[in-house]
Amino acid sequence: MSKKGVFLVALLFGGMMFFAGCNNNASDEEMTRLNNLKAQNADMEKQINAKNSEKNDLQKQIADRDEKLKQCQADQDEAKKALGK
Repeated sequence: MSKKGVFLVALLFGGMMFFAGCNNNASDEEMTRLNNLKAQNADMEKQINAKNSEKNDLQKQIADRDEKLKQCQADQDEAKKALGK
């Protein structure tokens, strides 16, 4: 066998050993960690939804106050006109 043939055989053997060491089964510890991460993710999504709801409520309050401020400005302008200023 030439050097190239020996190299290919060694490469093939090494590749087989690499893939033989891989499996699709997760250990119990990995599954526990995965389940914990899923639970944390669900909790964080709930927190995000709650914060988004709170943000929307605050934005509505700001819009309501801005509307009241505009109305007060309009009333003030009307009063100034009535007083002739």
